[in-house]
Amino acid sequence: MILNTPFGEIDVTSQPQQSKLDSVERALQWCHSMLSESLWVPVINEKSVSLHRTINTHTIEIFPIEAAHMDLGMESRFQSHHLPIHLNDNKVCIQSMKSKTRPLHTDLVASVILLFKTDEFNPNLVPSTLHSLLTREQKLLLPKPRRQRHYQPGRPSTSGRLFLQEAQILEIFQQYPTSIFHVQFEKRDGTLRDMNARIDLFNEQHDGEGNHESGHCLPYDPATYHLQSVIDVDIEEYRLVATDRVTSITIESQTFSTTSAE
Repeated sequence: MILNTPFGEIDVTSQPQQSKLDSVERALQWCHSMLSESLWVPVINEKSVSLHRTINTHTIEIFPIEAAHMDLGMESRFQSHHLPIHLNDNKVCIQSMKSKTRPLHTDLVASVILLFKTDEFNPNLVPSTLHSLLTREQKLLLPKPRRQRHYQPGRPSTSGRLFLQEAQILEIFQQYPTSIFHVQFEKRDGTLRDMNARIDLFNEQHDGEGNHESGHCLPYDPATYHLQSVIDVDIEEYRLVATDRVTSITIESQTFSTTSAE
C-alpha cells in the first residue's frame, strides 16, 4: 500500500488500523499547512522531504516521514518514542511527556513546527535538549531548576526490610549484562516494585554530561544514586532499579532473596 503525503510516499508494509492511518495523514497535512507562513524550509532528501530552520546559528532538521514510519510501526532510524529531529546534523533526545496514551510522533513534529514557526517563541516550551538554541537573554527567562536532594547511601529503610548486598547485585549485573531477570526492590517511597527487566545497555554509554550514543538522555549518572537503568521488558520502557534495596532477584535460573521478599 502506497500512502501519498506532502512529504513523500510511504510504502506501508505493516497493517495499521485505519483510524491510525487516518490520524497520521491528518497530522502530515497539518504539518504541511503550517509551512506557507513559517520560517521552515523544505529540503528534498532522496524520496522524502525534511524541514530545516536556523535559530541563533544552530540548524534544526525534522523528518515528518520518519515520524509517520514510527507511528505506523515501520522501521525507522530513530529510536522508539523519540522525535525524529536533528540539531546541527546530530540526533537529539526528545520524548513526549509520559502519559497513558502517547501522542503520535507526527502530531509532535507538527507541534515543533508550530513552536518554531517564527522568531517569536516561548523559551519555556523549548525542550531542555534544545536549550543550546537559546540566547543568553532567553535562557534567563527559564525557571531555575529545582535542586535535587542528595541521596545518602546506606540510609536505613523506613519499612524495616532486609536487602541483598548491593555489591552482590552489581556483580550479578556485570556477570549477566544481557540476561532478562525478575527483580523485586524497594522504591524510595517505601513501596515494593516487581519487574521483569534487562540492563539498559544504551545508558551504560553515559559520559557524565547527560549524553549517550543513543537511548535515554539522563542528566546524571544513575550509579551515583545507587540506581541501575533498565528496560522493563513487559512494556519496553526505561525504568530505574534501586541497587541498594533489592529484596529478590531471579536470573539464569538462580534466585537470591532475603526474608523480606514477598
